[in-house]
Amino acid sequence: MGAEQREDWSEAQRLYRKVAKASPRHAPTFQRLGLIALHQGRPEDAVREFRRSLSIEPADPVCLNNLGNVLRESGKYRGSVAAYSKALGFKPDYPNALYNLAGTLELLGEHSQAADTYRRLLNLMPDDAEAWNALGLSLLENGREAEAKRALKEALRCKPNDASLLSELGVVHQFEGNLEEAGRLYLASIAADPGFARAYENLVRSRRMTSEDLALTEAIGKIANDESRDDESRLIACFALGKIYDDWGNHDQAFESYARGNALKRKTVNFNAAEHSAWVDRVVHQYDENFFSVHSGQGDPSTRPVFVIGMIRSGTSLVEQILASHSQVHGAGELLEITKLATNLPAALGTSLEYPDCIQKLSAAVIDETAGKYLGYLTERNGRAFRVVDKLPTNFLHLGLIATLLPNARIIHCRREPLDVCLSIFFQRFAQGHFYAYDFNDIAAYYAEYERLMAHWKKVLPVQVLDIRYETLLDDFEGQSRRMVNYCELDWEEACLAFHHSKRPVRTASSWQVRQPLYRTAMARWKKFEPHLEQLKTALSDRGVRWGLME
Repeated sequence: MGAEQREDWSEAQRLYRKVAKASPRHAPTFQRLGLIALHQGRPEDAVREFRRSLSIEPADPVCLNNLGNVLRESGKYRGSVAAYSKALGFKPDYPNALYNLAGTLELLGEHSQAADTYRRLLNLMPDDAEAWNALGLSLLENGREAEAKRALKEALRCKPNDASLLSELGVVHQFEGNLEEAGRLYLASIAADPGFARAYENLVRSRRMTSEDLALTEAIGKIANDESRDDESRLIACFALGKIYDDWGNHDQAFESYARGNALKRKTVNFNAAEHSAWVDRVVHQYDENFFSVHSGQGDPSTRPVFVIGMIRSGTSLVEQILASHSQVHGAGELLEITKLATNLPAALGTSLEYPDCIQKLSAAVIDETAGKYLGYLTERNGRAFRVVDKLPTNFLHLGLIATLLPNARIIHCRREPLDVCLSIFFQRFAQGHFYAYDFNDIAAYYAEYERLMAHWKKVLPVQVLDIRYETLLDDFEGQSRRMVNYCELDWEEACLAFHHSKRPVRTASSWQVRQPLYRTAMARWKKFEPHLEQLKTALSDRGVRWGLME
């Protein structure tokens, strides 16, 4: 143990190897060797040592938990879940395994199962603020805002005046449209920790900033300019400053702040435009006219799903809010189910081919089973509505799969001036994903692939896609709204024109905007920032994207 305490991992490994040679059936020795391998950055060796330990003592929950941890760190989430579940089979009241299992289920997007697991943990540890917080966030992901609020309040009971918990509770209120209470909680979070950048960002996103917010700007600026702080806090502060200056009409200062935030964010992400383009090539190749001819007449005939797709920041939240204001429509928000079904399709087909290449092995039975899973999930979210809107913009990547599974689904494609879309993306800090969003060249590359893929779908899809232009929607709001409602085969309701009065939760970056009456200030917004857009214009033009046409 002395070598381990000194963190002399090579010496510790040598000594444990001697023990293993002398006592080859001593399971704890191999578990120690696995942990040492982890310290040395050798995860595959760690897995091998843990498995050897388990071959001797298969009912060791600690070793199973360790195996689950290294599998999760290696991105093998399903194997990780199996290891944690097995550990809990031997020791049901094992807090570490419960917490790790719940967190891994979150990574897999299985929020309902994660919430159930957090509840099991909280039965053992009812005063664990972190577990209550995690439960609240899991419930929020599953569209259960009221339960999420209760869980976050329990977290605050365990950890009163915690800045992060106050801010997260504010986010739930903002999603529900209770902007006044959200603002109060954000200010309470700032009072609890004046250096907590995320609370400032949430506050700035919850309303339009005015000249009365000058003191707020100074506080955020201190965080943004403090090089002793971590990059994450600084970049969050930069995006918040950009929003304030933007609201004030100080466009040069706004762009400078956004650019600083994007530069810091780029250090933490990596987008490979060539890899993404190659993936789109594979989608185009696999989903050809022959594929749809072979699978004609298959899939579930349900007409419940309505998919609202397009580039992010193209008006998808507004379109969903209009439709969801109808009495027979439920707006389910941005669901990840189609992405998950596509990712899990190789396993369902029993093939090592990745998606989309695996679709050549699709059978009618697997199509029906996969469609049933999706429709079952919609029923979990809302079993009563005649139509359910899935507003994940990036489902445009999976329209081929959607049309195969659900040939009678409605698909509404939101389009907007490319410069406005790309600029709005650059001005947005995303909580996760969208790694292309922090550089004009990457944004332009991604946008060009979106246009290429949508052009392909228009050629080969056996379903009608309704195009809605953001600019036309603003110019002819009632006419375009009626067009969408008619496309969904619904009778017209005047409530669709009063979308901003809807009380439904909205869990997107546009949660504040869709609570406001229709406004036109976002149309041709790029002109206000035109002196800063030469790189973006060139990048789009070089990739064949035409801009400046949708004013």
